Amino acid sequence: MARLEPAERRARLLKERAKLDAQLRGIEAQEREAARKLDTRQKIIAGAIVLEQIARDPTGAGAIQVVAWLDQFVEDRSRGLFPFLPSSGDKTAKASEPKRPILPEVPPHGLEA
Repeated sequence: MARLEPAERRARLLKERAKLDAQLRGIEAQEREAARKLDTRQKIIAGAIVLEQIARDPTGAGAIQVVAWLDQFVEDRSRGLFPFLPSSGDKTAKASEPKRPILPEVPPHGLEA
């Protein structure tokens, strides 16, 4: 095998590095996507449990606290997802009054109270 000139060797190594960098970026993108999917799944499961508990005991201290948080932090465009929240213009209740959600009857899904 003929010995490469330094410039040729450098060009070959740079090409190899570019190829490896592209492979690494692909792997990193896959890792980020997998982490994002796990994060989303975790949030869906936790949210389902919380909403189930609110439906089972809407006057419980935990339900009242979660509804207060939702009322405080949910944007106007998303409030329709939570029928027990007042619309943003309908916040006539005093801040010191506990919020008692009005929820439809929801059949249990195997969660123990």
